[in-house]
Amino acid sequence: MLCVTLLGLLTMELGWRAVKGAPLLSWKDPVNEVGENDAQVFSNLMGTVVYDEDLGWVPPSLTNYENLDLRFIEYGIRRNNPKTTIEHGAILAVGDSFTNGAEVGDHQTWPAQLEAILGEPVLNGAVGGYGVDQIVLRAEKLVNTVRPKILIIGMLDQDILRNEYSSFGAPKPYFTNKKNQLVRHNLPVPTLSEAKSQKKSDWSILSRSYLFRDTMRIFFPTFMMKTSGQIFETITNDPIEISCLLLKRLKTFTSKRKIPLLLVMQYGGGAAYTLDDKPAHSTTVMDCASSLNIPTFDEFETLQRVKEKGVNELSSHYVMHQLEPPIFGHMSEKGNGLIAEKVAGLLMKIKSDGYDFAVKETNKHNKSSELTNIKTSEKCLLKTKVNSRMDLPIEPRAEYRQNMNSLGKLVISSDI
Repeated sequence: MLCVTLLGLLTMELGWRAVKGAPLLSWKDPVNEVGENDAQVFSNLMGTVVYDEDLGWVPPSLTNYENLDLRFIEYGIRRNNPKTTIEHGAILAVGDSFTNGAEVGDHQTWPAQLEAILGEPVLNGAVGGYGVDQIVLRAEKLVNTVRPKILIIGMLDQDILRNEYSSFGAPKPYFTNKKNQLVRHNLPVPTLSEAKSQKKSDWSILSRSYLFRDTMRIFFPTFMMKTSGQIFETITNDPIEISCLLLKRLKTFTSKRKIPLLLVMQYGGGAAYTLDDKPAHSTTVMDCASSLNIPTFDEFETLQRVKEKGVNELSSHYVMHQLEPPIFGHMSEKGNGLIAEKVAGLLMKIKSDGYDFAVKETNKHNKSSELTNIKTSEKCLLKTKVNSRMDLPIEPRAEYRQNMNSLGKLVISSDI
């Protein structure tokens, strides 16, 4: 009887793996599947981040990883150029690994290439593995520290779904909604060792079963998964709703400080390759941004036009881990360059259309106008050759210099 039961369970396990396209004979820990390979995303961070009681993990300040072409200056800002100190009044970009520029060198990230296009400093405060909750919290901390003139939030669509995690590889802060008010949890954030010690069992044998883990996730949403020393644990909230409330919070935060806020939505190569329509969760969050008068650029349609040219062209915008079948990593230098050009175009378009982010400019008329949501069109793609060497002088095009100098006249409150 026992043998029949075990044989039946084994048959079900193999059948389920076949349905999922999982390895039939591998008994390594399966990873949690939310769009991209989450365990790999966090695994790539190990050794390049340190524990932080507010955010879960942050890059270490003034640390170099020469073998990865990865260098951090003050406050865990990724370095774009030879300078090792931050500049107040710069543009600040905060996001996850797609903004940070995982798998490419310091000067190949989109914030670094945006700096080269504009000819003025852009601080890269992004951190790999972050959800929208951590991105907003980090942005608030850095704004109060570096006092930027513009804040750009870089958001991968998967970052929205990470809001429903209390541990994403390692413990992190998270929010729930109580009568349309954000309630923060995990403060201070437990360390990874503390989180492990609080769990009596890691289901070390059963957790290697795809059938068991997926069944547990269906009937017990808060089931904790451990993968190669990592912890992925979900909680009960609405990650899309939380993202919208967080954007509202951040908009209020930046408006009080008279700092323009922009939102850039990005997508992994797997989503760009397999999807023909924009995911519902990113569409809803972008609609929330529109309702808050936050200028936006959504990368999805741009990637669809790239895909129309063939899979090879799409692959050239990503660091490929495998060509056939395609396994996409983070964006390549070329892909990041496209984002940088689009963001530069958005900044120019906002100014040329007369929008001033609903703040007052330092001129004698002291006028302000109502902000309308902007979505960059194809004509905003500026075919600017990006300087890809950190040690070369930056000479921005005249139209960028003129528009960005005008943007720089925006009042920045001194009470930050």
